[in-house]
Amino acid sequence: MIVHDLADLGTTLIGRAVLTVGATAGAATALLLGGLALAAHLRGRARTARAVEYEEAA
Repeated sequence: MIVHDLADLGTTLIGRAVLTVGATAGAATALLLGGLALAAHLRGRARTARAVEYEEAA
């Protein structure tokens, strides 16, 4: 019946929207965490380089 077809269509569209939002949020979270990890890594390398410079100057 038409009512069942419309209900199935609605369910499908809502399901796809939820999956799309979930995938987008997951990708954004992964990018954010990756960026934070990269920043921490670069900060650590900078500290190491400064420590080496101080050690060589001493």
